[in-house]
Amino acid sequence: MIYVAAALVVGTAQAVLLELAGLAPFGMLATLGVRRAPAWLAAGWALHVAWDLAAQAAADPVLPLRYAIACLGFDAVIATAIVQQARVPAAAGHTG
Repeated sequence: MIYVAAALVVGTAQAVLLELAGLAPFGMLATLGVRRAPAWLAAGWALHVAWDLAAQAAADPVLPLRYAIACLGFDAVIATAIVQQARVPAAAGHTG
């Protein structure tokens, strides 16, 4: 949504449409991740790294490079954390 908001403020109509188009696949992965399996959620975060790279490669990026760099790192950390959490057995924290 940050990319959509930025495109609305400083981008072109084409940039807004592109960012809105990105909501569908990422929203679908988030929904699958919550309803089906965390792997879908992790995949969405990992694929968002590519989205950040593509957004910066655009002829007229709507957000500064420093934002994209921070977002790349954040996305990768969150995807990794989801994968690691999914690997922890459910009973590992059970003490009773």
